[in-house]
Amino acid sequence: MKEIKSIYIHFPYCKSFCNYCDFFKIPLPKVISNLNNSNLNNNDKSLFSEFHQYLDNSFMKVETTPIKTIETLYIGGGSPSLWGKEGICYIKNFLLKNKIQFTNEYEFTLEFSPATNNWESTLNYWREIGVNRISVGVQTLNSDIFYKLERKHTIKDAFNLLDYLQKNNWNYSVDFMLGLPGSEKKIKAREENGNGDRDIVQELKTVMEFKPNHFSIYIFSPQKTYPNHLRKIIPTEDFICEEYLKTADYLKKNAFVHYEVSNFAKFGFESRHNQRYWNNCESYLALGPSSSGFIIDTDNTGNRYTFSDDFSGNIEIDSLGEKELLLEKIYLTLRTNRGLNALTTMPIANKEEFACLAKIFISWKEKGLVESEFPLIKLSSKGLLLLDSIMDDLFKCLQLL
Repeated sequence: MKEIKSIYIHFPYCKSFCNYCDFFKIPLPKVISNLNNSNLNNNDKSLFSEFHQYLDNSFMKVETTPIKTIETLYIGGGSPSLWGKEGICYIKNFLLKNKIQFTNEYEFTLEFSPATNNWESTLNYWREIGVNRISVGVQTLNSDIFYKLERKHTIKDAFNLLDYLQKNNWNYSVDFMLGLPGSEKKIKAREENGNGDRDIVQELKTVMEFKPNHFSIYIFSPQKTYPNHLRKIIPTEDFICEEYLKTADYLKKNAFVHYEVSNFAKFGFESRHNQRYWNNCESYLALGPSSSGFIIDTDNTGNRYTFSDDFSGNIEIDSLGEKELLLEKIYLTLRTNRGLNALTTMPIANKEEFACLAKIFISWKEKGLVESEFPLIKLSSKGLLLLDSIMDDLFKCLQLL
């Protein structure tokens, strides 16, 4: 088995649920959500104790060889910043008892909600145990659209947190969403009479004043139970494509590298944790309900495992053979700005397949989908947006795929 250098932990608790979110989550009792641990009674603590025991049991299930050092640790959710001092103590003890150490140049990311109470002291505690990167979910600065997402913090909360992170020299990333309900109507209104509100570029400009090093830009994709009256005002596909390309163009003009489909970073501030997924198709450990890990064997086979959406610890395993891993590598590499060398990576069986691929590449070039020369396939921002279509072209061209 390839040595594991990255761990992801899913913290499932939230103060409240955003109406679009499809992640596994558990409501956090109000008595715990204030995170003043000195006031917690034993019954309150037992909620996190159950979660901690679950993580310990899960680790024993999936750790097939001892993990000595890790390059990245990512705690997501949910709202892991609500874990409080208990979570900080747990992570510290988890690493100690399992004899896991960080490498010298490690990355330890914590997703941090602006809705976290006492967040200044909470950030300081996490920094003391090694957190050196923060991910903040802003999503939008438009008050009307923000309200439709049913997030429980305010835009002012987000500004206060970003201001604190900048002034205290945190390396941090900001999440934004495109294609939010009502966005297209607002844009059209602004173009027609100047009364529209949403302007994604202006929102990015505003956040840029707080000097983040990284942006994650996701396309809004609500869960199946998303309210119908809001689903009706989700923008059209053409509008979302235009919004994505405007975002990419603005960020690239401001020295952010578009290094993955949804991610932009100042040079040297790319997410090292996620790069281990995308760039190298590496093994990584995942813990927590609904989390998914990936274990690759040295013979180019592997297993993707997913924990069930509860605390049972049940695992679903999907075995991947050499062909499946190759497809995984092709897809993940094309998501990044590294580019894929077709001749050394893909199984081109004969002259006909090579000619087909070269012809398709020319059509991609003419459509502005690639920014490289054959045989290197390096997608442009437009190409990254149409990655699924490009993969379909590859499937049609290469018989072995």
